[in-house]
Amino acid sequence: LGQCNEGINLIKEGMRKDLSSHICWHVWALIQKSEHKYEDALKLYIQALKFDKDNFNILRDTAVLQMQTH
Repeated sequence: LGQCNEGINLIKEGMRKDLSSHICWHVWALIQKSEHKYEDALKLYIQALKFDKDNFNILRDTAVLQMQTH
């Protein structure tokens, strides 16, 4: 849990430096998914796609999460 909180703090720091970083949004979505916060994760994946709409990894992760939750 301590490493997860540290990771979230690093993501937030990265977002303060570059709010349009698809990597930060994607990693935050992965963390939310690992904590079973699927609706939050989906919102974060969609945000990541706004900044990199052709990123196969984000598209795949979003599709898999949508299939798992519906």
